[in-house]
Amino acid sequence: MKQLLLFIACFPVLLFGQNKADVLQSIKTAQKRKVSSQIVYPLERPYPLRPIVHQEDFINQFDALFSADITAEIDHHPEWIAFNAQGQISHLNFCSKAEQDKINQIYKTQKNKINSSVDAFEKNIVFFKTKSHKVRLDRLEEGIFRLALWSAHKNIKSTPVVVSTTIERKTTETAETYIFKHKGVSYGLRKQSPNQYTLTVFKGKDLEMIKVKILEESSDTLFYELDEF
Repeated sequence: MKQLLLFIACFPVLLFGQNKADVLQSIKTAQKRKVSSQIVYPLERPYPLRPIVHQEDFINQFDALFSADITAEIDHHPEWIAFNAQGQISHLNFCSKAEQDKINQIYKTQKNKINSSVDAFEKNIVFFKTKSHKVRLDRLEEGIFRLALWSAHKNIKSTPVVVSTTIERKTTETAETYIFKHKGVSYGLRKQSPNQYTLTVFKGKDLEMIKVKILEESSDTLFYELDEF
């Protein structure tokens, strides 16, 4: 009886391990449709690449996701693929060479469209639109970030109304927050999820202890890839 109870208790773990092994083997043998049925959608990709939203989308992008540089090393990097309790892929923690090449091409195109005062950056963290602003967050180098704001109706080739580098960055389990200051006004940019950001304009330095809130708006449009800005 004890052995039976032990088997029953361990069965979900055994099943999870088998599902995970099956998925990994299907990836390595390029069984695209089989793998596509074991994905939790939408599957986020490194910004500014669009999320993968359904099975056909995943199948079309499979070769770029799991290019030779990834499949050759996948067995040695268990942290690259996150699975949920059912053994389905919930997140991919890597960027393939094909994806990085596409991102680099997007950056090259963006730099020709944006104002020259903010066209130098290492990585674009996010670019979105609220009711009254276009908001862009770039990483200039490790640990240094830049906020650029335009009025919502302005073309980004025009000069931003605000340009500032970070004075503080906070990361918790539920959110990531960047604090900027420009001409005596503070700007808080908070990321709650991959596609949800909030811009808060306030007096003071600490977003958690706001004395005078000037503006708070949520992202209603994220710009992906070569979307029209």
